[in-house]
Amino acid sequence: MREASHLLTAHHRAWTGIGKWLPRRLLAADAARGGALLDGHRAVAETADPGPLAAAVHQVLDLVGGPLREGTRSTGPAARESEVDHTGRVRLDLK
Repeated sequence: MREASHLLTAHHRAWTGIGKWLPRRLLAADAARGGALLDGHRAVAETADPGPLAAAVHQVLDLVGGPLREGTRSTGPAARESEVDHTGRVRLDLK
């Protein structure tokens, strides 16, 4: 949920926020996809059903070009402005 939220808000160049601000920022950035992420999170919490959340995450991934697969490389400007942090995650400097 957290990573998909950051991806969605970054795609829309919107501030992510934390805590109680995250739902507000998700809905402001993209009402349909942000709402689907929130509904999916609620479904996991209430019924332990990951299906709606997984579907919402796939919607976000589709928005930004689909999931990355092992061996995927990017040569665009964002790749040159990114760094891999100590956890192996890529940090993008969006300008």
